Amino acid sequence: MQRGLAASRVALRPNLSLLLQDDIRNATLISRRYSVNPQQKGLEMFGSAFAACLMGLNPVDKRPLLISAEALSGQIPGRKHFHGYHAAPALMAAVVKALRHKFGQTVPIRIWFSTRQPGGWMKSVYYQNVRTARVTEGFDSYARKLEQASRLDDIVQSTRDMLQGEADVRSTRLEDSADLTLGLMGLALKQLRVDTNGVKPPSKQNAQVAEVLEQLLDMNRSSLSDEDLSVAKNDFLHAVRKSGEYA
Repeated sequence: MQRGLAASRVALRPNLSLLLQDDIRNATLISRRYSVNPQQKGLEMFGSAFAACLMGLNPVDKRPLLISAEALSGQIPGRKHFHGYHAAPALMAAVVKALRHKFGQTVPIRIWFSTRQPGGWMKSVYYQNVRTARVTEGFDSYARKLEQASRLDDIVQSTRDMLQGEADVRSTRLEDSADLTLGLMGLALKQLRVDTNGVKPPSKQNAQVAEVLEQLLDMNRSSLSDEDLSVAKNDFLHAVRKSGEYA
């Protein structure tokens, strides 16, 4: 969704104000740290950093604002002995507080989570962590650590409970948008009543090709230093992308 929004940013600009992950990178770095070590000071730092990301926005701009960054929910599970999105409700409360301070108490705010079926979500998380970290375990062993974290609907409900009266909290499963031309991006724009004329479908990437996954696992299990491993994986994935097998 974020790739599609970034590619269509110019076409969307007359009707949409947009903040993506790169636009709020400092805030997402702190959100990840807080989710691993949820201390009040870290939450306050995140709130301040997120508020700073809003400073350049015009509070009387009539266009709807769309903020899309999965890291606002915290660190991806399955890394650094971290296995859940339990920090997401508090992080979302800090986001809403900053938005209210910037735009006022009456503006409608919606928190919209994209979720997945547990099995598909665990496979996706496993692939992402094999790709970006030195994960050496097979999927079956790794997935057992993610079983509780895969209950994404529980996180949505906890966030809804925490933000009752402050924001509308909803969710959509990725599987429910698979057959839509614009996918989740189209659903997001529809919720904001934004014209999709000139908006191109997002490119399909992060395909979990079995051969790619096995090659990455072999690299992780090798005797390469961490630095050499990072270079080798980047070179391999670049070659895969050029070949058309997205990873």
